[in-house]
Amino acid sequence: MEISIWMDYACPYCYVDFVRLQKVIQNLDLDKKIYLNIHAAQIDPGAPKTSANTTGQLLAIKDGLTKKEVLQRFEAIKELGQNAGVDIKYQDTRNTNTMDAHRLVQWVLHGLKNQDKAVKLANLLFKTYFTENKELADHEVLIDRAYQVGIDKAKTKKMLDSDEYRDLVIEQEDILQDRNINSVPYMVIDGHAYTGIQDESVLKEAINHAFYAVN
Repeated sequence: MEISIWMDYACPYCYVDFVRLQKVIQNLDLDKKIYLNIHAAQIDPGAPKTSANTTGQLLAIKDGLTKKEVLQRFEAIKELGQNAGVDIKYQDTRNTNTMDAHRLVQWVLHGLKNQDKAVKLANLLFKTYFTENKELADHEVLIDRAYQVGIDKAKTKKMLDSDEYRDLVIEQEDILQDRNINSVPYMVIDGHAYTGIQDESVLKEAINHAFYAVN
């Protein structure tokens, strides 16, 4: 069975939803029977390659907030992450372009045809952005994260230095536009669409129904 999910590695709700999805699949003992088809969806396609300020600093400048007030703004997201078992330091993130991060995952998933490594890499990219607060447009960061899941550095660099999989990323984003979907995460389970972050109970029911209906 296949589950398709559109997400961006700079989206905290995507991070939590992806973690919840994997947890439910594992708890149902279906991790070897479900194919996670990861699709790209850039929240900010025009984001720069590098950022001099953190998200918190930009917010403080824009709205004239103190550091304490900035932290309060992100408290709900931090708690959401904690409940999912991940550390989200949204105020310390650096908003940078995620196109190359998406290209990298698509290359691993479709070029190398390695779904396990693609999922591991996706998880690592979320952690890199939200916990380690690295720039996802930095090729050195991306090469290192690919290496951590067992992918050759030279091959990764060669792919990133090219334009490979850019068209695929755009095609996947166009699917959302065609469906009038303007936010992520967005998930399709057995033909049923789910927009926005989902409770584990909803995911469990959807996956159970879909899996046992087709098996």
